[in-house]
Amino acid sequence: MNKFDIPRMNKWEEYVRVQLRDEVDEYVKEYYGVEDTEDLTAEQITEIQEFVDLPENQFSMICDALTSIVEWWESS
Repeated sequence: MNKFDIPRMNKWEEYVRVQLRDEVDEYVKEYYGVEDTEDLTAEQITEIQEFVDLPENQFSMICDALTSIVEWWESS
């Protein structure tokens, strides 16, 4: 019997990350009523970062997606 393995696991994980990032992006735009995340204000980005920083969200994949939004906004 072969050892357990999951071929292409990184592809599955990347797919999930991309899907989650897209859903979170859409939620943030809808929540704040903006066309694009680049239209968020500094105050809104701070609110998102404060949510991410909550101890109970430390290992959340959703917060990973939110962090991507914050980092992208800060770099633009």
